[in-house]
Amino acid sequence: MDYVIINNADATFDDVKHELYGGAKYAVFDLTGFDEDSDFYKLFKYSKERFPEKVFKDKEELDTYIADKSDDKTVSDLKFSDFKLNSDGLIPCIAQESSI
Repeated sequence: MDYVIINNADATFDDVKHELYGGAKYAVFDLTGFDEDSDFYKLFKYSKERFPEKVFKDKEELDTYIADKSDDKTVSDLKFSDFKLNSDGLIPCIAQESSI
């Protein structure tokens, strides 16, 4: 997993964009010791608004997001056994003859 931890109190939104556009899949903010009214916390909130699926408040939130995301199946994840089979043990489908 490719993520960057942002913990520099002097960081700017351009720094966050630079990390994400530079190849980091995710940005995790280390908010330890920062109040909700601090500029760093405000940077986190703004970054989260702009990149809701890439910016996280801590590693635990990122891990939860990735676990939830991996529960979604893609076509490549489907197995033959996932389909409901008909009485002949085949996947039911509708075929239409082409008149070309």
